[in-house]
Amino acid sequence: MPTPLRRSLPITGVAVMMTGALAMAQTHATPAPRVRPETMEAAQLLGDLVDRSATGRGLLEALNAADVVVYIRHRTFTATTLDGRIGFVRSSEPTRMLIVEIACPRRWTEQLVTLGHELQHAVEIAAARGVADPRSLAEHFGRIGMRMGGTQDGATFETVRAQQVAAQIRQELLGTTARTTHDRH
Repeated sequence: MPTPLRRSLPITGVAVMMTGALAMAQTHATPAPRVRPETMEAAQLLGDLVDRSATGRGLLEALNAADVVVYIRHRTFTATTLDGRIGFVRSSEPTRMLIVEIACPRRWTEQLVTLGHELQHAVEIAAARGVADPRSLAEHFGRIGMRMGGTQDGATFETVRAQQVAAQIRQELLGTTARTTHDRH
C-alpha cells in the first residue's frame, strides 16, 4: 500500500483556472450533481468507482446531499509520490467549491482508490460547515487528522478515515471482475 504521503491533503490554495460557466453550471429544472468530473476520462473514473464500489456509491450519495460542489480532474504533479489532493476552488455561501486532482499517469485501480480517498476528504470537509478556505481547512484537518509534512503555506494532512476508505475501496475493487481495458499504466 502506498505511504500516507502519496495521498496527502495539501492545504495551500490550489490554483485553479476554470471558466465561469463550469464553476456555476447548474440548470434551473434539475439541480446539477454535486460531484462534477471536468473531462470524459474523469467521468469514466467516477462512473467506474460507483459501479464497482459500494463505498464509492456511499461517498457520492453523501456529497450529493451536502453543501459542497466537488470538481474532479486529472493532473500531472511535479512530485511523483503524490497520487491526489483536494483543495478549494472558491468558497461562497451557501456552496463551497472543491477540486479533487488525481495524478496521471497511474494505473486505473490506483486512480479509483485515490478518487475514493479524496472524496472521503470532501465528505470530511462537507461535515464541517465552518471550513471555507485553506486556513480553516488546515485547522480542521489539524484537529481530525495528522500533519504529514510541508510548511505552513503547504501543509499536508491525512485522516485515519480516508486511509480506511482507500483500503476498503481497494478490497471492493479486487473482489470484482478485473477490467483489463481500464487497467492502464
